[in-house]
Amino acid sequence: MAGRQAAKAARIEDYLELRAWGETREQAAARLGVCEETTRRYDRALREQVSA
Repeated sequence: MAGRQAAKAARIEDYLELRAWGETREQAAARLGVCEETTRRYDRALREQVSA
């Protein structure tokens, strides 16, 4: 379980970096090998962390 959470955290970090480079959500999802809905969940989780 801890390994899965670490992998998810790493993907979210990679997603943030790709977005910072100017990639669209669709491009970032393709590069990470996840669907766009997953990137929406990443965005939602990140917003919740910032507002907490």
